[in-house]
Amino acid sequence: MLQLPTQVDEQRRLAMLQSLGLTDRPRDASLDALAGLAVQLSGAEIGLVTLMDSEVVWVVGAKGFEAPSLRRWDSFCQHLMGASAEPFWVADALQDVRFIANPYVVGVPHVRFYAGVSLSVHGCRVGTLSVLSAEPKAWDAGLFAHLQSLARACEAELSERHRTQAMRQALCASADALIDCDGQGIILSWSEGAERLFGYSVAEAVGAEITLIIPTEHHQGHRDGMARWRENGAARMGRRLELPARRKDGSSLDIELWMSVSHVDGRPRVHANIRDISERAIQARELEAAKEKAERASQAKTHFLTNMGHELRTPLNGVAACAGLLAQAGLSEEHAELVRIIEGGAQQLNQLITDLLDVTRGHDGELEIQPAPHALLDLIENVVGPCRLDAEAKGIDLEVSIAPTADQTVLVDASRLIQTLNLLLSNAVKFTDVGRIRLEVSGSGGRFRFAIEDTGVGFSEDKKSLIFDRFQQVDPTITRRFGGVGLGLSLCRDIVQAMGGTIDCKSVPGEGSRFWIEVPLDSK
Repeated sequence: MLQLPTQVDEQRRLAMLQSLGLTDRPRDASLDALAGLAVQLSGAEIGLVTLMDSEVVWVVGAKGFEAPSLRRWDSFCQHLMGASAEPFWVADALQDVRFIANPYVVGVPHVRFYAGVSLSVHGCRVGTLSVLSAEPKAWDAGLFAHLQSLARACEAELSERHRTQAMRQALCASADALIDCDGQGIILSWSEGAERLFGYSVAEAVGAEITLIIPTEHHQGHRDGMARWRENGAARMGRRLELPARRKDGSSLDIELWMSVSHVDGRPRVHANIRDISERAIQARELEAAKEKAERASQAKTHFLTNMGHELRTPLNGVAACAGLLAQAGLSEEHAELVRIIEGGAQQLNQLITDLLDVTRGHDGELEIQPAPHALLDLIENVVGPCRLDAEAKGIDLEVSIAPTADQTVLVDASRLIQTLNLLLSNAVKFTDVGRIRLEVSGSGGRFRFAIEDTGVGFSEDKKSLIFDRFQQVDPTITRRFGGVGLGLSLCRDIVQAMGGTIDCKSVPGEGSRFWIEVPLDSK
């Protein structure tokens, strides 16, 4: 049974996790090696050493897995950490009601088998050692014993990391103000750095309440916080805070505070490392003011683009209407061709205005998604038909692969999905001169994946961060060669995110690109 931790236990656990200094940073080589050994012993494809944070699970050691983190509430680790006892062994996730619809089971990496052991540091459960495979695996007592041995090695590594990190933090802060207080906020020790920073001597400070350096208007808030900490352990320990403070002469300053807790003779002692950041705080305020100014300018630009789009569309509609009337006037072939050029140009400009307005709405988080029941295969055909004609005109094959699970009616904003797939397929046709384009549709359990692969010009990895930005092309020469203003992929990202999905890509210059979106689509 999954057991959720109490608030106090969770706060202590998270404090221990943060003290390791391993989250949101490159993986640890030693933990990578232990994960690799777990893979060798188990024959599984993936081995993980993870730390479970409040919302994410950090991957701090891995073999066969690249992502830096997992979603906590979807992870197998969450169930293992909440289990009342081990072993934790999932022989076949598709036969386990807890995981049959899990996104890591129905989607990449398609987990079928999972086995894991919890990791503890000084009595706090902080993470797991686990192996995962796309193939089911029956219970194996010998393998689980090996995993337990590896888990103990991981715990030893983490404990040493905790000790080293604590020493490093103390040494790094030794030039700053170091203050120790008891559980009531009474100062027990006062460093030379504290004397220099606040102006109080050791004799003046030791024995006084820590409110000595806290502005008067914050005294009650501090005392309330200390009371909560004494009652249930709730305090902002283990992370840096920026706070106002005051010196003996009454002048104010901005400080950076880091607190930790130890126990001496069974009594809590709060250790505070304090640094003067007044100059940095001034710079931060100036930066914030500049940011607010930039945001106002951005809002003004968005407002301008929206108004300009509407203003351009009014006369454009007139041009299109006149061209339509001329096309019915029995013109000569030469004049009829000119009218068709006018109509084509008007359609292109109208689409550009539509995309511009959609991108503006997406940037402001105002894209409307209106799901309704639609047959997914019909929507795909509506996209593929026109794009296949464009591809054939360039001598390019357009292949379509649709999984049987996609043959169903789903709740979806049809126009937005068609718009997104059309933009991606049109890009593939535009940037491919020879070879093929392939559309793959797969998924089930309420989440579907649409992947478009081409053999076009491609782009380098360092350009990947640019392609989803507004008005960006990976190469300025692309605009001259292929046209476009760099709105399509930005609009795709906004639409997919508004639908609750994700979009990503990979590419090799000169070989082609692969774009894919994953969106939640409930069956109807």
